[in-house]
Amino acid sequence: MRRSLTSMCLCLLLSACYGIDDVDRVELSDFRPIGTDEFHYFARTTPFYGPGPGTWAGSARLRWLADYLDIFGMCPAGYVLVKRDAIFRDLDPLGYPTDEIAYEGRCRS
Repeated sequence: MRRSLTSMCLCLLLSACYGIDDVDRVELSDFRPIGTDEFHYFARTTPFYGPGPGTWAGSARLRWLADYLDIFGMCPAGYVLVKRDAIFRDLDPLGYPTDEIAYEGRCRS
């Protein structure tokens, strides 16, 4: 009992420190470097992560993009998003539209 409580507390602490948001990044997004200074980035929407660019979900997607750029060691001087398209994929079981948001970007010189 004590061991499982300790494990649960440790998991909660690590989630709070690392950010649950990062778990969603892995599940809902994909990053593809194109050469050394361009990239394609894809993010899927859910009922909780809507497609709007000016929402907290849009901010989360841009944080995920910044994380990917950091992981891949790209764009130390920043980046520019050249294109953003929301592409309808299907309806989830509750009838909510699921979109894929496709970004194209390049590193600043």
